[in-house]
Amino acid sequence: MTRRTSIDVYHQIEAEGLLSKRRWEVYKHLFRHGPLTQREVTDQISHKFAAERSYTPRFAELEKMGVITSVGERACSITGRQVLIWDVTDCLPTKYEAPKTMPRKEVKARMDAYREALVELWKDKRTPPFVKDVIRKHTEPFRKETTT
Repeated sequence: MTRRTSIDVYHQIEAEGLLSKRRWEVYKHLFRHGPLTQREVTDQISHKFAAERSYTPRFAELEKMGVITSVGERACSITGRQVLIWDVTDCLPTKYEAPKTMPRKEVKARMDAYREALVELWKDKRTPPFVKDVIRKHTEPFRKETTT
């Protein structure tokens, strides 16, 4: 397989700091060792679970920026599953805009609405006991919040 990479692009990204630290680590590793699966990259960069979770979102971000792309599928050497393989492109990164987060007030309003719906479901005599057990399990932290 012929790789579509550019050493000039690599050096420009490095020199101008065009990628954040985690994005750069993923990009650099793929440039040097790619093509690889997402799990192979994260496993080789760090063996810590928390670190793996911090690298995983970087793949979608780097793809949206145009600096990496999926180049096919194969069995992952770590999981054995059929997954995408990633490699770098010969493009400079485009601007990436992170998804907008929901305002706290809206999150709180939605959570309150969900709680009210659960209370109504709890009060309904037709609700089976196993559903009430699930409701009890998932509302317990909220009950503790309101009693303290």
